[in-house]
Amino acid sequence: FRYDTPYAQPLDTARKVVFKRIRFVLSGFEIQRPDGQWVGVRDSAAFALLDGETFRTADDFVILDRDRFQAATAGTLLFSGLAKAVRFRVGLPEPLLQLDPDALPDDHLLHPENDTLLYSDSLGYRPLRLDFALDTAATAPVRSLTIRQPVPVELQLPLPVQIDRGFDVRLTLQLDYMAWFQGLDFGGDPAPFLSGVVQNLPSGFSVFELKTE
Repeated sequence: FRYDTPYAQPLDTARKVVFKRIRFVLSGFEIQRPDGQWVGVRDSAAFALLDGETFRTADDFVILDRDRFQAATAGTLLFSGLAKAVRFRVGLPEPLLQLDPDALPDDHLLHPENDTLLYSDSLGYRPLRLDFALDTAATAPVRSLTIRQPVPVELQLPLPVQIDRGFDVRLTLQLDYMAWFQGLDFGGDPAPFLSGVVQNLPSGFSVFELKTE
């Protein structure tokens, strides 16, 4: 998957779409034990909201983008034993859509100065940003859409994985971006298009590897 490369649209392969940017946040990482119990990241923080309230949640945010190749650390996970599944959300916890960016530490991942593509003064936070053009010309207009709704993703592991206390856990995800757009019209009304992307999002993810290091 590459930016600035024409792809056939799934709904009409005679038409092309050129992706300019797909950037999104993952959060809420958890691993499931064989007994069904979910264990999440221990690190948490209280975030100030625009209405003056605070919201405490796991501080395990990761930003993904086709052009970001480095591994990202979600946080500290106190887990030992067999793992049979993982889950996370695409996006932010819903209360954090009203996050006050000025109250964040300067070095926090969600601070606007650290990622100007996922925040704007006019739109606020854009937990999933999707930019594309419907023409292959370099001057073609770009549609920039936002999905704010958090989308849960749960993935079963092909085989249970033994995790021993004291080791780092590395989760490698595989993502089929085009699965997000199956049956959707890129040139149509944004509302049903984005609703369709939300429905398709989980099907694009799979676990490539879960291991300890």
